[in-house]
Amino acid sequence: MADRNDAESGDSDTEIQNSPSLSDLADRVEDGTPTSDKSGDSASPAGEDGPTTDRTPSKLSELAESIRRKQGSPASLPDDEASEWDLIDDIPDAPFDEANFDEKAEAVFDLVSEQSNILIVGPAETAAEYSLCTQLMTGDSGAANQLLVSVETTPEEQLNILNNYRVGSVENQTLISVQSYDASGRIDAADLPITIRTVTKATDLRRIGLLITKSLNEWGESSVQSTLCVHSLSDLIAAVNNNQRVFRFLHILTNRISSAGARAHYHVDPARHDDQTLRTFKSLFDAAIEFEADGSLSLG
Repeated sequence: MADRNDAESGDSDTEIQNSPSLSDLADRVEDGTPTSDKSGDSASPAGEDGPTTDRTPSKLSELAESIRRKQGSPASLPDDEASEWDLIDDIPDAPFDEANFDEKAEAVFDLVSEQSNILIVGPAETAAEYSLCTQLMTGDSGAANQLLVSVETTPEEQLNILNNYRVGSVENQTLISVQSYDASGRIDAADLPITIRTVTKATDLRRIGLLITKSLNEWGESSVQSTLCVHSLSDLIAAVNNNQRVFRFLHILTNRISSAGARAHYHVDPARHDDQTLRTFKSLFDAAIEFEADGSLSLG
């Protein structure tokens, strides 16, 4: 059994009270205006596993700056014993067939190739979603360190996704399994070269951030690009049920990805969100790729 079931940090984020609207937060992230957010969410910047901060930063940009300052400090979580296993051949088949993208796809990929944080917007569980995800998880050189943050996805699906990412040369592969739907669930990956870390509550955004930072810091000296998939942001939004907390989490995370020189993409199913919410979250990302089930792509 290769389940690295990291102990839950015990820190929990409290509900935001007397906070501005989500769209206000988006505007203030862009222009640097101090917010009046009095959130009880006292999460430390990702990358520092210690006491919570004594004060709430007056503006979201301050949170982003703090994560940049902490980039070089690895999360002080218990170290897992280093382990690697040979990949076995009898893993379940890929969940989706390969999509046939339209003639615009190559131009779209070229336009986003230098971006750090990419939102992909389209129908879930389609061949187009799977193929787009796999392409973005392949490093620029064809090799990558791969990190999957899987929210409310069954263990079998998680392993399917990870297995099918291995289209190129993969130096390291880590799964952060957020499985509050069944905290007793376990992933049997004894024969796979995968590091598995578990978060038992999707509301524990601080814990998720710490584990992402831990992986990025471990790969900091690697010569290949690190890639991250959040599968899915729609599931995370639904599970946390507090858009402002998810927005603040993503603001820290996207800045952390940029400062680490990594590339991340985030899955969103537009059928699950109203237009205003979707527009507001889009403001956090460098680019948005919109896709249809038939494989047509466009920049949002």
